[in-house]
Amino acid sequence: MSSDARLIQRIEAHQDLQPCDSLYVSPHADDAALSCAARILAERERGESVLIVELFGAGPRAGVESPADRLRVPRVALGHPDASVRDGLRPALALRSALGLDEALVADLALALLELVRRTRPRRVYLPLGVWPHPDHRLVHEAAVRVLESGAGRDVFLYEERPFALFPAAVRVRLGELGARLPPGAPFRDRGGLAGLMLRVPIDPFVRRQAPSLGDRLALAAQSRRRWIEARAWRPHHSFGPRLQPVLQPVSDQAIVRLDEAAAVLPGGSPFGSLKRLTALEKAHARRLHSAQPVERYWLLLRGPGADTLRRPGDVVEALAS
Repeated sequence: MSSDARLIQRIEAHQDLQPCDSLYVSPHADDAALSCAARILAERERGESVLIVELFGAGPRAGVESPADRLRVPRVALGHPDASVRDGLRPALALRSALGLDEALVADLALALLELVRRTRPRRVYLPLGVWPHPDHRLVHEAAVRVLESGAGRDVFLYEERPFALFPAAVRVRLGELGARLPPGAPFRDRGGLAGLMLRVPIDPFVRRQAPSLGDRLALAAQSRRRWIEARAWRPHHSFGPRLQPVLQPVSDQAIVRLDEAAAVLPGGSPFGSLKRLTALEKAHARRLHSAQPVERYWLLLRGPGADTLRRPGDVVEALAS
C-alpha cells in the first residue's frame, strides 16, 4: 500500500475530524503547541474551535500528556512513521540530511493535507515554515505550499517552529532559502547575525537533546553557517519565492506561563529550560523584531493577483509594518 493511501486511511479513520475555525498542522506532537501557544490561547478565549493534527510519530499513549493536552486543545494523531523510522537515522543525522526531500512523500502529504482541509473546513490553517531543519518539518512545508493558498474565506499561515525560531538569524536564513518575497510596507527587521547563530547551536539545551554528541552539534553549527552564507544575499522585496506577509501575535505574561507548563510535560523537560530562561528568550526575540513586547510571528501565505499589496485579513492581530 502506498504512503498516500495509508495517510488517507488514517484520516478517514478519525471520526473526530470535525469542522473547526483553526487547523494547526504539526509535524510531531509538540511542534504546533510550542510554537503557537499564544495564538491558540487567544483563539480559544474568543470561543473559536481549534484542532491540532499531528502527522508523524507513534501517537498518543495512555497516561502520557502532550503540550496540546496542557493547553486543552483537541488533537488528532495520524501516526505516520517519522524520519527516524522511515530512514533509520538517529536525530542528529536526520537533521543533517534534511535538505534532500522524498518527492513521492511530498506528493502524498499534499494529498493528505487537502483531505484534512476538506474534512475540517477551517477558516485558518497553520503550517510549519521549516525553520527547524528536520526532514518531517521540511516535508510538511513543501507539501503545503504546493497545494494550499489563502483565499475563498481561508487564510493560510506559516508558523516559526520554536525553540529554534528563537535563535538569532534562524528565521532570516529560512526565508532566504525560500526566496520569500515580502509586500511593500512590510520590512523585515530581525537583528541577529552569523556569530549569534553559531554560538547558540552547540550549547542550546534543545539542540543538545537532539544531538547529544559534541561532534554532531558542531556539524549542525557548520551546516547552519553554510545555510547562512547561502541565504545572506536574500532581498525581501525583490525575490521570486512564496509571497509572505508577516503577522504578529502578542504574547502575554500569562501565555508565557502556560507555554512553560505545556513544554514541561515533554520527556526530559522543557526545551526552553526554566520559566525564567523562557521569559528571557521571549524578550530577546522581541528586541530583535523591534517589538515592545514578546510576540509570535506568523507568515500569511499570499497568492494570486494583488498579492504584492499589503492586506489585512479579517482575523489578523497585527501586521508588522514597522
